[in-house]
Order: sequence, then structure tokens, then C-alpha cells
Amino acid sequence: MIAIGVIILLTQILPSLGYNPKEDLEYVNQFKPQAEEIILENILKDEAGEGILVLEDFKETIKRASEISEGAKTVVIRLSRMQYMNQSGLYVMEDTLQDLKAKGGDVIFVGLLKQPRYMMERIIDIIPDFIPEERIYQSFKAYLSSLSK
Repeated sequence: MIAIGVIILLTQILPSLGYNPKEDLEYVNQFKPQAEEIILENILKDEAGEGILVLEDFKETIKRASEISEGAKTVVIRLSRMQYMNQSGLYVMEDTLQDLKAKGGDVIFVGLLKQPRYMMERIIDIIPDFIPEERIYQSFKAYLSSLSK
């Protein structure tokens, strides 16, 4: 009973001091992308080594493609969440890949789904013109295991 009383007391003290968990959540979400990036970079340093940049969503890919550091020679684009790609998306992808190639970056596709793959193969030949078949992996784990070979 004492423990329950302490819990109730604690849950009432913080709001009376002006602490609002909802506002705190907004603050945390504000820095979430940076935190995720730092965590991912640390994982990559441990698992894959230096010089690799991993991008998981298309908007982030476009944004970061122009900001690639000189140390990142390989760009891994995770596409497992992109279930659909339209023609304008193809052209944006093509432009992004051209920019990456011009900067000397090597691009890897991970988790490419059926519909986007079809569009990239049949509509404007992103595959194999920009991304050859041997640079496409089913999973990030498969890509990492290819590095150790």
C-alpha cells in the first residue's frame, strides 16, 4: 500500500511542478531523427566500417544525397518501405543517382520491392544502367555479409 501511495504521489508532484509529459514527448520527437542517425552510424561503424552512409526513406535520400561527406564512398538505400513508385519518383531517383555517381559514390539498393523494381527496370532502366544486379540485396544483413567475403 505504501508503494502505491508513493507512485500516486510521484505522478501528482511532477505535473504540479509544471512538467507535462506530452510536451516532453514533442521535445524528444524533435531530436529523434538526429538520434536515430547517430545510433545508425555507430552500428555501421561496428558492423560495416567507415565510409558507408545508409538512407532509409526516399525524402531523406534526396536531402542527404547532396550532403554526402567525402568519407562516404558507399550509399546504401533501404527501399523495403517503398511499396510503390510513380514516374515522377523514378525521375527524382534517376537524378539522385546521377548526382551520387558524379561524386564518385557507390550505390547499393537493399530490400527493393516488386513494383518499384519493375518501374526501375522497365520504364527508365535505372536497373541495370545505374544500379547493376550485383548491387541489389534482399536485406541489409545480406549486404553486410557480402562485405566480409
